[in-house]
Amino acid sequence: MKTSYLAIIFLLLLGIGACTTKITTPVNSERWVQWYQHWQGTPYRYGGTNKKGIDCSALVKNAYQSIYGMQLPRTTREQRRVGNKVSKRALQVGDLLFFKPAGTPNHVGIYIGDDRFVHASSSKGVSIARLSDHYWLPRLVEARRAIK
Repeated sequence: MKTSYLAIIFLLLLGIGACTTKITTPVNSERWVQWYQHWQGTPYRYGGTNKKGIDCSALVKNAYQSIYGMQLPRTTREQRRVGNKVSKRALQVGDLLFFKPAGTPNHVGIYIGDDRFVHASSSKGVSIARLSDHYWLPRLVEARRAIK
């Protein structure tokens, strides 16, 4: 039931956010829900790129390929060079969020609307988190819009 509940919330959030996002390729919310359900709970593995384990930048790369048909670079560092910077107030569904958990900015997630983002967490695997969470908010260093 929890998975169904999260999927419905995710669908609703993306449906609302998708109405305001300018994307070159039309994307329906069902595709986002299917994509997330496929990856949900996949364990985190540094350098991983598949269901046995995936890291944050590989997850983002996979999402952009699956949802937008767009190739992104493989690493977080390279992904920070894609698109244009956006302010936190101007976030749209699909924007990339870069965090600095420790040292250099080395964590990336995808904004899905309503203060939430999808990412590959080292503690929870592929999951949804709140941007305003006491852990994540102070660690947000940049947001970028890679889609037009």
